[in-house]
Amino acid sequence: MERLLQTFRDSPAAAGVLVFVTITGGLALLFSWWMLRAGLSLRPLIFVFGFLALVAVPQGVVHLLDALAYARAREPVPASTGVEASLPSPVALSPVAWDLVFGPEADPSLITDAKPALGGVLAAAEEARFSFRATGESALAARFPDEAIAARAVEAYRTFFQLAVVAGDAGDGWTGRRYGGGGEWTHVVAAGRELYAWTGASRASVEGPRTRALGAPRRGPEPVSSDDPSRRQVSNRIRHHKPLLALFVGLNLVVAVLWFFKGAAWAGREAPEPHVTPVPVSTLRSRLLALNQRDRPLLVAAGPDSTTLEVTWNLGEKRWIDALQVRAIRRIHKFTLRFDPDRRTVRMREYLSRWDATAGPGGLRLEWKAGLGLTFFSRDYERGGGVELDSAGRPTGDLGPTISFDLQAMRSPVVQAVLASGWTWQPVMVDAPPPLRWLTE
Repeated sequence: MERLLQTFRDSPAAAGVLVFVTITGGLALLFSWWMLRAGLSLRPLIFVFGFLALVAVPQGVVHLLDALAYARAREPVPASTGVEASLPSPVALSPVAWDLVFGPEADPSLITDAKPALGGVLAAAEEARFSFRATGESALAARFPDEAIAARAVEAYRTFFQLAVVAGDAGDGWTGRRYGGGGEWTHVVAAGRELYAWTGASRASVEGPRTRALGAPRRGPEPVSSDDPSRRQVSNRIRHHKPLLALFVGLNLVVAVLWFFKGAAWAGREAPEPHVTPVPVSTLRSRLLALNQRDRPLLVAAGPDSTTLEVTWNLGEKRWIDALQVRAIRRIHKFTLRFDPDRRTVRMREYLSRWDATAGPGGLRLEWKAGLGLTFFSRDYERGGGVELDSAGRPTGDLGPTISFDLQAMRSPVVQAVLASGWTWQPVMVDAPPPLRWLTE
């Protein structure tokens, strides 16, 4: 566990990958549970998270490989190489006078109780003091009931300040930078049942006081600095290898684009039951045109040619006066259906638009939005305040209108009519010509 925590301290990007995977996995499970309870297909969810994976997984893998390569580079060198044999034997550190820890440059008037500021780290301390210098460096000394508690306090200190370690060990102390490598330099060490920590703007400003108080730390192979490129061994290797980088980006882009079009078409596709006999296109057109209902804003009309129909959910224009301002909203959601008699398929493209106008003492504001694509889920509800206006702009006496839209209520009768006729319902991003449909369906 400690080794894993150290990897995250050294490579914050690896910790970010873990957090991203945890949150994304949790959302996927939550949405899956909700969709299954509602009797909906999981295909749209697979499409969305599949596309997210195509974009995010390659980056996450590179970050993890960087973290693993860096962790392996920091592993102790085997004694058989002779490097460890050349190092002095570890010596247990003993407590020293706190004046030596604080140093002669410490201002006595600035030596304060440290426990209020670091209660979580120093909760078990019998006594703890901060000292500060005019140059900005600080020192911490704390005394604990026993050595084991002091050692645990060192680990708590490292965790609290997110220390990105560049050198050291549990017996000799740790040198690193706070907040994942973006903060001040710190050296923290346990000496017997006491904890000492020095903080400053540079590595020398923290290791110098430690050397004066406890002696120089043992030195192994030259440590890796927090901003050293070796923290990004894999990503740098890919970045500097231009042909490999171009191949990697190109393949990822091609797969992502194909999945975006073909995956979206697959997620929205619905096929009829095998036992249903397909009806002629004229019969299917008649069944769809019969969906027109006076009491609903669903309108099915003939398209510009005999192979198309247009299904529109038109809420009309809603007007009302509210808080000294007049508002008007118009929303249209439209399906364009194209029949393919050879494949017994209805291809659907989706369009939507919203027009919103507000007039009042602050002036006139107009907002218009339009778009096309595929919408898997949409349910909107809006209640206008104030008093509703008629088409001539006169108050009707009714409260502000209710504007609601449920995509499932619009799509369901159309899809059921298509499937009951033995045809396949096929939403598409682009209605490509026959030779190119393998790219979009």
